[in-house]
Amino acid sequence: DRSEVLGAIEGPTLELVARAEAGESVDQLSEPLPELVTLLFTEVGAGQYREGRHLSDLLAAYRVAARVGWRHLGRIAAAAGASAETLAALADEMFVLVDALASATADGYVAEHAEQASSRERQREELAELLLADRSSTGAVRELAAACRWRLPASAALVLVHADEPAAPAMLRRLGPESLPVRWGSLLGAIVPDSSGPGQRDRLASTLAGVPAVVG
Repeated sequence: DRSEVLGAIEGPTLELVARAEAGESVDQLSEPLPELVTLLFTEVGAGQYREGRHLSDLLAAYRVAARVGWRHLGRIAAAAGASAETLAALADEMFVLVDALASATADGYVAEHAEQASSRERQREELAELLLADRSSTGAVRELAAACRWRLPASAALVLVHADEPAAPAMLRRLGPESLPVRWGSLLGAIVPDSSGPGQRDRLASTLAGVPAVVG
């Protein structure tokens, strides 16, 4: 409970105050975090991303916790007779520590985002390969499409262009994120869903204008 928490931090706080008042350094809080602590807060950030929550919400909670924590630490230090200089030093060290924890958390969040994005892109490439294969299991196609959140369309077009074509990257980006990336030997391309839908042929023709692409 609250009294137990305050009791747990009182001893270390009084020790820091005594050291600071004696002219000793209190900068151990700003030393690099122990590896286990870094890993723990990195995983906290990764979990925040996996649960679909915003990193800013978690970091805001850290800031609130830091303010509340300093309120109690400052009260304990002041009651022990800490000077203004000591209070300022302790505050600086505490917020440096919180910044380090926040940095580890942000690293975990960003790394998890990159890993999931890379995994989804690999799944999209595998799905394209399945769709183009001569013999593909319908069940496998449906399962992989669901995994990478790609709605199976009623129709699709295959667009291919030589990899050394300067306009290829821009053209493929214009096909939109719903298109599946394709690499076929020296050719790059995409599977464009719903190619026979209303107005789709005209939009596709406009996107490919000026690019020596093959459409099938």
